[in-house]
Amino acid sequence: MKDVRILNDSEHFVAVYDKENLDYLGELMLPGVAMGSTKNGELIILKDENTSEFQFLNVIPASSQN
Repeated sequence: MKDVRILNDSEHFVAVYDKENLDYLGELMLPGVAMGSTKNGELIILKDENTSEFQFLNVIPASSQN
């Protein structure tokens, strides 16, 4: 029998890179599991697998906000 993995029992991170030169900017702890991304670059986050609650997250580095 295959083990069942409970996704929200773990911490999940994503690496963030600069769009222009691909320099590594750091990592970000996510409020759930990254399931994919949209055409607009938003991350699709599964916040609660029991209720199938999703969130769309747009990551904008602080240095890019003017």
